[in-house]
Amino acid sequence: MYRKWTWPVVFTLLLFTLGLPSAVHSQGGEDRFDWEGLGRRTYGTICAACHQTGGEGIPAAFPPLKGYLPELMALEGGRDYLPKVLLFGLTGPTVVAEQEYIVAMPAWQSLGDDEIAAALNYALTSWGNAELLPEGLELYSPADITAARSEQLTPIEVYVLRGRIFGVTGAEASAGSAGDGLIFSDESGYYTTSQAEAGAEVYKRNCAQCHGPRMAGGLHEPPLTKLSFFRTWGGLSLDTLYNYIVTKMPIRAPGSLSKSEYLNVVAHWLHRHNYPAGDQALVMTSEALQQITIERR
Repeated sequence: MYRKWTWPVVFTLLLFTLGLPSAVHSQGGEDRFDWEGLGRRTYGTICAACHQTGGEGIPAAFPPLKGYLPELMALEGGRDYLPKVLLFGLTGPTVVAEQEYIVAMPAWQSLGDDEIAAALNYALTSWGNAELLPEGLELYSPADITAARSEQLTPIEVYVLRGRIFGVTGAEASAGSAGDGLIFSDESGYYTTSQAEAGAEVYKRNCAQCHGPRMAGGLHEPPLTKLSFFRTWGGLSLDTLYNYIVTKMPIRAPGSLSKSEYLNVVAHWLHRHNYPAGDQALVMTSEALQQITIERR
Protein backbone atom coordinates (compact mmCIF):
# COMPACT_ATOMS: atom_id res chain seq x y z
CA MET A 1 0.00 0.00 0.00
CA TYR A 2 1.16 3.52 -0.64
CA ARG A 3 -0.20 6.91 0.21
CA LYS A 4 -1.28 9.11 -2.66
CA TRP A 5 0.14 12.65 -2.22
CA THR A 6 -1.87 15.46 -3.76
CA TRP A 7 -0.09 18.46 -5.27
CA PRO A 8 -1.26 20.93 -2.55
CA VAL A 9 0.17 18.65 0.13
CA VAL A 10 3.48 18.31 -1.73
CA PHE A 11 3.68 22.07 -2.28
CA THR A 12 3.04 22.74 1.42
CA LEU A 13 5.76 20.28 2.43
CA LEU A 14 8.21 21.92 0.03
CA LEU A 15 7.48 25.33 1.51
CA PHE A 16 8.01 23.96 4.99
CA THR A 17 11.28 22.25 4.01
CA LEU A 18 12.76 24.97 1.82
CA GLY A 19 11.31 28.02 3.54
CA LEU A 20 13.01 31.08 4.95
CA PRO A 21 15.53 30.86 7.79
CA SER A 22 13.94 30.49 11.22
CA ALA A 23 14.81 34.05 12.21
CA VAL A 24 12.31 35.37 9.66
CA HIS A 25 8.54 35.03 9.95
CA SER A 26 6.65 35.25 6.68
CA GLN A 27 2.91 35.79 6.44
CA GLY A 28 1.17 32.42 6.48
CA GLY A 29 -2.22 30.96 5.70
CA GLU A 30 -4.29 31.49 2.60
CA ASP A 31 -3.33 35.18 2.42
CA ARG A 32 0.42 34.52 2.29
CA PHE A 33 2.18 37.26 0.33
CA ASP A 34 4.10 35.59 -2.50
CA TRP A 35 6.84 38.23 -2.76
CA GLU A 36 9.90 36.32 -3.99
CA GLY A 37 9.63 36.80 -7.75
CA LEU A 38 8.16 40.27 -7.56
CA GLY A 39 10.81 41.34 -5.06
CA ARG A 40 13.67 40.14 -7.24
CA ARG A 41 12.27 41.95 -10.29
CA THR A 42 11.48 45.19 -8.45
CA TYR A 43 14.87 45.33 -6.78
CA GLY A 44 16.63 44.62 -10.05
CA THR A 45 14.71 47.35 -11.87
CA ILE A 46 14.58 50.07 -9.22
CA CYS A 47 17.33 49.51 -6.65
CA ALA A 48 20.23 47.58 -8.18
CA ALA A 49 21.69 50.46 -10.20
CA CYS A 50 22.63 52.27 -6.98
CA HIS A 51 22.81 49.57 -4.31
CA GLN A 52 24.17 46.97 -6.76
CA THR A 53 22.93 43.46 -7.49
CA GLY A 54 24.87 42.07 -4.54
CA GLY A 55 23.67 44.76 -2.14
CA GLU A 56 27.20 46.06 -1.61
CA GLY A 57 26.44 49.63 -2.74
CA ILE A 58 29.07 51.99 -4.16
CA PRO A 59 31.56 53.43 -1.62
CA ALA A 60 31.05 57.14 -0.87
CA ALA A 61 28.11 57.24 -3.29
CA PHE A 62 25.38 54.73 -2.39
CA PRO A 63 25.31 52.88 0.95
CA PRO A 64 25.31 49.08 1.16
CA LEU A 65 22.25 47.06 2.10
CA LYS A 66 24.23 43.87 2.69
CA GLY A 67 24.90 43.56 6.40
CA TYR A 68 23.37 46.96 7.15
CA LEU A 69 19.67 46.10 6.96
CA PRO A 70 19.85 43.54 9.81
CA GLU A 71 21.47 46.22 12.00
CA LEU A 72 18.63 48.60 11.15
CA MET A 73 15.99 45.96 11.92
CA ALA A 74 17.54 45.42 15.35
CA LEU A 75 16.98 49.07 16.32
CA GLU A 76 13.77 50.24 17.94
CA GLY A 77 11.65 51.77 15.19
CA GLY A 78 13.86 50.40 12.42
CA ARG A 79 11.18 48.21 10.85
CA ASP A 80 8.68 51.10 10.72
CA TYR A 81 11.33 53.47 9.34
CA LEU A 82 12.55 51.46 6.33
CA PRO A 83 9.37 51.61 4.17
CA LYS A 84 9.26 55.38 4.67
CA VAL A 85 12.66 55.74 3.02
CA LEU A 86 11.31 54.14 -0.16
CA LEU A 87 7.97 55.90 -0.05
CA PHE A 88 9.09 59.45 0.76
CA GLY A 89 12.83 59.59 0.01
CA LEU A 90 15.72 60.60 2.26
CA THR A 91 18.01 63.60 2.03
CA GLY A 92 20.96 64.49 4.22
CA PRO A 93 24.33 63.23 5.45
CA THR A 94 24.35 59.69 6.84
CA VAL A 95 26.94 57.20 8.03
CA VAL A 96 26.67 53.51 7.10
CA ALA A 97 29.37 50.99 8.02
CA GLU A 98 31.65 53.86 9.13
CA GLN A 99 31.43 55.46 5.67
CA GLU A 100 29.82 58.89 5.23
CA TYR A 101 27.29 59.38 2.44
CA ILE A 102 25.45 62.48 1.23
CA VAL A 103 22.15 60.80 0.53
CA ALA A 104 19.58 62.05 -1.96
CA MET A 105 17.27 59.04 -2.10
CA PRO A 106 14.28 59.67 -4.39
CA ALA A 107 10.73 58.87 -3.35
CA TRP A 108 9.13 55.83 -4.98
CA GLN A 109 5.47 56.50 -4.22
CA SER A 110 4.63 55.50 -7.77
CA LEU A 111 5.38 51.87 -6.92
CA GLY A 112 2.58 49.67 -5.66
CA ASP A 113 2.40 48.60 -2.04
CA ASP A 114 3.07 45.02 -3.10
CA GLU A 115 6.14 46.04 -5.10
CA ILE A 116 7.68 47.98 -2.21
CA ALA A 117 6.95 45.23 0.31
CA ALA A 118 8.40 42.62 -2.04
CA ALA A 119 11.57 44.62 -2.76
CA LEU A 120 12.17 45.20 0.95
CA ASN A 121 11.69 41.52 1.73
CA TYR A 122 14.08 40.58 -1.07
CA ALA A 123 16.77 42.88 0.33
CA LEU A 124 16.18 41.70 3.90
CA THR A 125 16.63 38.04 2.97
CA SER A 126 19.42 38.27 0.36
CA TRP A 127 23.24 38.35 0.52
CA GLY A 128 23.36 36.65 3.92
CA ASN A 129 21.08 39.22 5.56
CA ALA A 130 18.43 36.65 6.52
CA GLU A 131 20.78 34.87 8.92
CA LEU A 132 21.55 38.17 10.70
CA LEU A 133 17.98 39.40 11.20
CA PRO A 134 16.52 39.58 14.71
CA GLU A 135 14.73 36.42 15.77
CA GLY A 136 11.05 36.48 14.89
CA LEU A 137 11.20 39.52 12.60
CA GLU A 138 8.05 39.83 10.50
CA LEU A 139 8.64 40.44 6.83
CA TYR A 140 6.63 43.18 5.15
CA SER A 141 3.16 42.80 3.72
CA PRO A 142 1.42 45.24 1.34
CA ALA A 143 -0.72 46.30 4.30
CA ASP A 144 2.41 47.51 6.10
CA ILE A 145 3.25 49.76 3.16
CA THR A 146 -0.32 51.05 2.93
CA ALA A 147 -0.14 52.10 6.58
CA ALA A 148 3.24 53.80 6.14
CA ARG A 149 2.06 55.61 3.00
CA SER A 150 -0.69 57.38 4.94
CA GLU A 151 1.85 59.48 6.88
CA GLN A 152 2.94 61.55 3.84
CA LEU A 153 6.37 62.64 5.08
CA THR A 154 8.95 64.82 3.35
CA PRO A 155 12.53 63.63 2.72
CA ILE A 156 13.71 66.00 5.46
CA GLU A 157 11.22 64.52 7.93
CA VAL A 158 12.50 61.03 7.06
CA TYR A 159 16.05 62.27 7.68
CA VAL A 160 15.02 63.62 11.09
CA LEU A 161 13.28 60.32 11.85
CA ARG A 162 16.53 58.56 11.03
CA GLY A 163 18.30 60.81 13.53
CA ARG A 164 15.85 59.77 16.23
CA ILE A 165 16.52 56.09 15.53
CA PHE A 166 20.30 56.18 15.09
CA GLY A 167 21.38 59.29 16.96
CA VAL A 168 21.17 60.63 20.47
CA THR A 169 19.05 63.50 21.65
CA GLY A 170 20.62 66.60 23.06
CA ALA A 171 19.44 65.63 26.53
CA GLU A 172 21.15 62.25 26.28
CA ALA A 173 24.36 63.80 24.97
CA SER A 174 24.53 66.47 27.63
CA ALA A 175 24.46 63.78 30.30
CA GLY A 176 27.74 62.42 28.94
CA SER A 177 31.17 63.84 28.24
CA ALA A 178 31.64 66.85 26.00
CA GLY A 179 34.73 65.26 24.51
CA ASP A 180 36.59 68.55 24.09
CA GLY A 181 36.08 69.74 27.67
CA LEU A 182 33.48 72.38 26.80
CA ILE A 183 30.16 72.47 28.59
CA PHE A 184 27.24 74.39 27.07
CA SER A 185 24.29 75.31 29.25
CA ASP A 186 22.02 78.23 30.04
CA GLU A 187 24.48 79.22 32.77
CA SER A 188 27.59 79.17 30.57
CA GLY A 189 25.92 80.26 27.33
CA TYR A 190 25.99 78.54 23.95
CA TYR A 191 27.73 81.03 21.65
CA THR A 192 29.28 84.47 21.69
CA THR A 193 27.46 87.65 20.75
CA SER A 194 29.93 88.24 17.92
CA GLN A 195 29.12 84.78 16.45
CA ALA A 196 25.41 85.54 16.46
CA GLU A 197 25.95 88.94 14.85
CA ALA A 198 28.15 87.45 12.14
CA GLY A 199 25.59 84.70 11.63
CA ALA A 200 22.83 87.27 11.17
CA GLU A 201 24.77 88.80 8.25
CA VAL A 202 25.41 85.38 6.67
CA TYR A 203 21.74 84.50 7.08
CA LYS A 204 20.64 87.79 5.52
CA ARG A 205 22.83 87.20 2.44
CA ASN A 206 22.21 83.50 1.91
CA CYS A 207 19.07 82.33 3.72
CA ALA A 208 16.55 85.14 4.21
CA GLN A 209 15.38 85.17 0.59
CA CYS A 210 13.87 81.70 1.07
CA HIS A 211 13.23 81.35 4.80
CA GLY A 212 12.32 84.97 5.44
CA PRO A 213 14.05 87.68 7.50
CA ARG A 214 12.39 86.39 10.67
CA MET A 215 12.84 82.69 9.80
CA ALA A 216 9.08 82.33 9.30
CA GLY A 217 9.44 80.63 5.90
CA GLY A 218 8.04 81.56 2.53
CA LEU A 219 5.36 80.45 0.12
CA HIS A 220 7.17 77.17 -0.65
CA GLU A 221 10.08 77.21 1.82
CA PRO A 222 9.76 75.79 5.35
CA PRO A 223 10.07 77.96 8.44
CA LEU A 224 13.04 77.70 10.80
CA THR A 225 10.83 78.63 13.72
CA LYS A 226 7.15 78.15 14.57
CA LEU A 227 5.49 74.99 15.84
CA SER A 228 5.85 73.10 12.55
CA PHE A 229 9.64 73.37 12.73
CA PHE A 230 9.78 72.07 16.29
CA ARG A 231 7.42 69.22 15.52
CA THR A 232 10.04 68.00 13.05
CA TRP A 233 13.32 68.89 14.76
CA GLY A 234 12.37 69.29 18.41
CA GLY A 235 14.21 67.04 20.86
CA LEU A 236 17.11 66.31 18.50
CA SER A 237 20.63 67.46 19.20
CA LEU A 238 21.91 70.52 17.36
CA ASP A 239 24.50 68.55 15.38
CA THR A 240 21.63 66.97 13.38
CA LEU A 241 20.53 70.41 12.16
CA TYR A 242 24.09 71.62 11.63
CA ASN A 243 25.06 68.55 9.56
CA TYR A 244 21.95 68.97 7.45
CA ILE A 245 22.47 72.62 6.55
CA VAL A 246 26.21 72.12 5.91
CA THR A 247 25.47 69.54 3.21
CA LYS A 248 22.12 70.77 1.82
CA MET A 249 22.08 74.58 2.14
CA PRO A 250 21.86 77.10 0.58
CA ILE A 251 19.42 75.31 -1.68
CA ARG A 252 20.97 76.71 -4.90
CA ALA A 253 24.57 76.11 -3.81
CA PRO A 254 24.77 73.41 -1.11
CA GLY A 255 28.01 73.37 0.85
CA SER A 256 29.21 76.67 -0.62
CA LEU A 257 29.71 78.49 2.68
CA SER A 258 32.68 78.07 5.00
CA LYS A 259 32.30 75.90 8.09
CA SER A 260 32.58 78.98 10.29
CA GLU A 261 29.80 80.72 8.33
CA TYR A 262 27.51 77.72 8.81
CA LEU A 263 28.36 77.65 12.52
CA ASN A 264 27.61 81.37 12.85
CA VAL A 265 24.23 80.87 11.20
CA VAL A 266 23.47 78.24 13.83
CA ALA A 267 24.55 80.71 16.53
CA HIS A 268 22.17 83.24 14.99
CA TRP A 269 19.39 80.64 15.13
CA LEU A 270 20.15 79.99 18.80
CA HIS A 271 20.04 83.73 19.51
CA ARG A 272 16.69 84.13 17.76
CA HIS A 273 15.29 81.28 19.86
CA ASN A 274 16.32 82.64 23.26
CA TYR A 275 19.37 80.51 23.95
CA PRO A 276 21.67 82.78 26.00
CA ALA A 277 25.07 83.98 24.78
CA GLY A 278 28.22 83.56 26.85
CA ASP A 279 31.97 83.97 26.84
CA GLN A 280 32.81 80.69 25.10
CA ALA A 281 32.25 80.31 21.39
CA LEU A 282 30.10 77.64 19.79
CA VAL A 283 32.40 75.06 18.20
CA MET A 284 31.75 72.73 15.29
CA THR A 285 32.53 69.37 16.90
CA SER A 286 29.82 66.74 17.21
CA GLU A 287 30.66 66.32 20.89
CA ALA A 288 29.89 69.99 21.53
CA LEU A 289 26.82 70.31 19.32
CA GLN A 290 25.29 67.12 20.72
CA GLN A 291 25.03 68.80 24.11
CA ILE A 292 22.46 71.29 22.80
CA THR A 293 18.86 70.18 22.40
CA ILE A 294 16.65 71.82 19.78
CA GLU A 295 13.64 73.04 21.70
CA ARG A 296 11.03 75.78 21.59
CA ARG A 297 11.79 78.51 24.12
